[in-house]
Amino acid sequence: MQHPRPRSILTVLVLVCLLGASAPTQYSHGDVLVTDYAGAGPTWTLWGITRFGRLYTAATLPFRPWAVAPGPDNRDIWVTGDDQTNYYLSRVARNGAVTHIHVDRWNFFSSIDVDGSGDVLLGNLVAKEILKYNTTYNHLSTILAGSRYGFNGGGLDLATGDLVVMNASHHNILRAQLQGKPAYSTLNVTLSRAINLAGIHADPATGDLIGSWAIYPSAQSTVYRIVLGPQASLVPLRTGAPFAELGALDRDPFDGQYVIPSCRLHSPNQVSSVFRFDARTGAITTMYAFPPSATAQPLASTVASSRHLCAMNEPRYGTTWKLLVSSPAESGALYVIGLSFGFRPGIPVGGRAIHLVPDALFWMSLQNTGIFSGFLGHLDIQGEATATLAIPALWQLSGVRFYAVAVTLRNQQISVISEPLGVQIR
Repeated sequence: MQHPRPRSILTVLVLVCLLGASAPTQYSHGDVLVTDYAGAGPTWTLWGITRFGRLYTAATLPFRPWAVAPGPDNRDIWVTGDDQTNYYLSRVARNGAVTHIHVDRWNFFSSIDVDGSGDVLLGNLVAKEILKYNTTYNHLSTILAGSRYGFNGGGLDLATGDLVVMNASHHNILRAQLQGKPAYSTLNVTLSRAINLAGIHADPATGDLIGSWAIYPSAQSTVYRIVLGPQASLVPLRTGAPFAELGALDRDPFDGQYVIPSCRLHSPNQVSSVFRFDARTGAITTMYAFPPSATAQPLASTVASSRHLCAMNEPRYGTTWKLLVSSPAESGALYVIGLSFGFRPGIPVGGRAIHLVPDALFWMSLQNTGIFSGFLGHLDIQGEATATLAIPALWQLSGVRFYAVAVTLRNQQISVISEPLGVQIR
């Protein structure tokens, strides 16, 4: 059957709009990016959602996307996935360009996080281990293996630096101790199987973790507070409507809420959506609801350019630790970095909180002198600045844990407050 030839450029444009075909749109600082599991290839979509709820194509990917997170230097987005032959770890530039960092047939990375050394921690669903990608040397290595465990979600515990992961093999939550001698310990053994990826992210206001997932076979979804400690527990915060099957959440440091994808794969009477969730109040708002006819299967979400403070190397005693302050939309803004030995309850500022405590280290770091260099200044034209901490050559500092936060100011008002960066001296 031959289709009639469009009579004008206007007709072509109308058809393009109706069919949803468009070139990738550059994602902006603060946009929510969502992986879409739907489709059979050869290309899949990474969606972008603006703060005003407009949906657009952020990138067209040559693989089915799973996990997504800001790059360790906050300059791009990292995505993992598969094309039924290979597994991918790739980065997506703001213009939608895709660069493959690592491709093989053994490592299905189902979660991404970045530690206080600037290295990327990757949970592996297939090879059943935790790996680290060293961004300085572009090297991938296994840091904790476990033949019984396959991971489908995880996030860092701010208090310890351990990686807390959802165990897809035995349907429980594990703590992966990464400092000292790596080891696993069980946090919770009462879970049902998760259908999709599980989202786990720190809540700096309480020191707990917030988790989101749907269980099999009922497809019932819940957002949990994961209370850590000797008697770890799950506290349900919200279950059921309006959720379909929840995927992997992320925390938006701009307002402290969590962005959560909701997929209707096994829930045909619902629509796929992306929600914002307030862990303090339980309030839910809809960022975007896909049309009922859409086949979209949102699986994981993140917030673009949300790592406002990034570590650039490993903190070791007797060396200089480097930091990158990054806020791409704030060229020329004043910034300040603070350090402290704790992150809660935080310092309240206008309904928000700087997640540090005003201890001796905090006041020393604000002086921006001596071992603290570049802790106060202005962002460059790219919205970036570097700072350094000259860690004294004292072996007694090995194992000391502290926290760093960056704050930007515009028009004499606090603008961005970074998430706390947990750091442990090696």
